[in-house]
Amino acid sequence: GIRIEEARSEIEKLRAAIQQFDFATCTTPRLKIALENLGVSQVEIVPNTPSAEVMAMSIAAVASNSQKKDKKKTIIGYPSGSATHQRDLAIAIPALIRILEEFQEVELHLCGFVDLPEALASYQHRIVKKPFVNNLLLPEILAGFDISIAPLESSNFCNAKSEIKYLEAGLVKVPTVASVTEPFQAVIEHGTNGFLVENDQEWYECLKQLVADAELRQKMGQASFEKVMEEYSPAVRVSRSVQAFVRWIQDKNKGKNLRLTNDWRSFVQENFDGQGIEIGALDKPFQTNFSTQIKYVDIMTTEELKKQYRDDPSVSVEDIVRVDHISSGQNLSMFTGESVDFVCSCHLLEHLPNPGKAIQEWLRVVKKGGNIFFLLPDKRYCFDRVRKTTPLSHLIDDFEKNVDQIEYAHYEDHISNLHENNDSAKVRAAFERQGSVHVHTYTYDSFVSFLDWLQEKLGNFQIVDTKQLGADRMHIAAVLQKT
Repeated sequence: GIRIEEARSEIEKLRAAIQQFDFATCTTPRLKIALENLGVSQVEIVPNTPSAEVMAMSIAAVASNSQKKDKKKTIIGYPSGSATHQRDLAIAIPALIRILEEFQEVELHLCGFVDLPEALASYQHRIVKKPFVNNLLLPEILAGFDISIAPLESSNFCNAKSEIKYLEAGLVKVPTVASVTEPFQAVIEHGTNGFLVENDQEWYECLKQLVADAELRQKMGQASFEKVMEEYSPAVRVSRSVQAFVRWIQDKNKGKNLRLTNDWRSFVQENFDGQGIEIGALDKPFQTNFSTQIKYVDIMTTEELKKQYRDDPSVSVEDIVRVDHISSGQNLSMFTGESVDFVCSCHLLEHLPNPGKAIQEWLRVVKKGGNIFFLLPDKRYCFDRVRKTTPLSHLIDDFEKNVDQIEYAHYEDHISNLHENNDSAKVRAAFERQGSVHVHTYTYDSFVSFLDWLQEKLGNFQIVDTKQLGADRMHIAAVLQKT
């Protein structure tokens, strides 16, 4: 093999080459940080994705294995690569021992260069060792599993690894139990399309759930397949790569053309690309260009929204977007920091108890140089005209106190002024269910004053443009850029 001195020499050559880069792509957030620490000025993440050939082989493997599987057995599989995975496998061994002890129908299949751990020696008659194979032959092996495991040590090295083991298992509709690492957290919604675990007990409990429930295995496997097909197909990979290079080329011009017009939907389509979040789109999402990827956030699931608006003539129920994440929009904890290129919303901020915290949260998830666009109503030109403008001091107080729910007084103000109804029981009921109301009211000038205060307070964004839009001047619009 290669000598240590030779390896070090090659690493130094690679380091020197990287330090000459102006732009680079990589597959995980940890690799991005490493490249930035070496001086690369712009780094874009383009995740690993299976090739079209592997996807075709995987679909074929699912079909061929559907008839072969022994339904009396439940196979837990570990598709390892190199011998370095021996220590990773050790993480799952305590749970595997308990599962093998409790469920006599369980077999463990070890693939690749890992050896049979001594702790599992007494179960070797139920452990099958499979050789390392290339990625085109792997789908046939994976399709034979009922459960795939992806244990990883907690280290910078392991956090820099991609989510490829999950993707490969998902393509053959096999659910994965994985260690909590950044890439796995990005793709696995715990309990929906896989399990994320951190300790022996969690490994045991999640494996036990899947071993004991064939229906759950099928449901979770299907969910993982749909996730991979939707977000990790070759077409998506090409799109991400193109976006990465386009962003690099256009980066120096960011912000120069972000001047608001009355046609705000075209404005978003022309100026926002890459990966973004739209909050509260309902049936009228912003139109974006072909390469843009949007995650939709709303307070309800798609089906709940359809039920909620089925009798509302102003909403086309069939056009309601597919909701990816449930949130009011004030908390985007399902997204990691600096992970998207933009956030946009239309008539949302007025419904939130703490607009300053919401904007702060949106800035957290947006990359440096990324943009935030939103509209909200000017109270003078909508049904809020009879209500008093929310003072700047009130908005500041809500921000400083970290208010996270709508207060009783806001429901009282909304109901008594707009419905001319002082029924305290109605106000109390609305408060207790935290129903949707216009929490705060703004004029254009009052909101711009609030943005000016927030900019000085946070110090991490510039106000690119603000305008009153619409023939009736009802819409207050703003574009912010993270600095």
